[in-house]
Amino acid sequence: KRWKSMKSKQPRYSPRRKLLDNEMQGAADVARDNNVEVILGDEKISNIVGGAKNMMKKTALDILSPLKGWPEITADFYKFFSNKSGKGVPSLSVLDLLDPVLLLGLPITFVRYPAAFFLKNPLFALGLVGLFNFLSLDVGNTGGASIASIGGGEAQLAAQIAMQLNSALTALFLVFNFAVYLILARTILVVLLQERDEVLAGSIREACLNAKDEQTVVAVLGMAHCNGVAKLLAGEEGDMRTNEGTMTP
Repeated sequence: KRWKSMKSKQPRYSPRRKLLDNEMQGAADVARDNNVEVILGDEKISNIVGGAKNMMKKTALDILSPLKGWPEITADFYKFFSNKSGKGVPSLSVLDLLDPVLLLGLPITFVRYPAAFFLKNPLFALGLVGLFNFLSLDVGNTGGASIASIGGGEAQLAAQIAMQLNSALTALFLVFNFAVYLILARTILVVLLQERDEVLAGSIREACLNAKDEQTVVAVLGMAHCNGVAKLLAGEEGDMRTNEGTMTP
């Protein structure tokens, strides 16, 4: 569904495609030009959306449960960064980010990625902008000093109460900020990256098993998936999943 929608909204050579061109459509065009079969190996969008909602809810509940929830959150972050280390298999490192061609294209991404996000999901994008603007509000400046300058002991007492209230609100706001960023970070790392690594690796393995002896399977991945998928294909991490189920390396 996601692939069909993208092809219909930004077909080849269209102005929108020129603005929002991507490696997946580019690779598919080259494959079709050479009569090569194209296989979609990513997770279904419905599963991603459902998984993201469940992970947000679970993280919110885990935050409220220090004894059980906090260790589970920590374990998820540890597993993600351990999988992405690429240790023991061909992998990308921090030095790969310094590739000259990649650095030259970096300024374009600052325009293209936000533009793509707004064009594809305008309401959701505006909601996120509003959320981050809200999280950046300064709740600690309510003018307590001006109250004190009115004069008298009552004004000074009111100013002290206002300052204490400000401090409490600021602390509460910082906790809320931390919780929101933690929920978003865990959802992105686990659902959008780690779980999709499993599906992508499973799809690649399945394509290899179904390929004939003279055929070569070429996988086109985003950089964030490369190390995790490589480790899964090397058999270092558990089971791989496809859109249809689970398969063992």
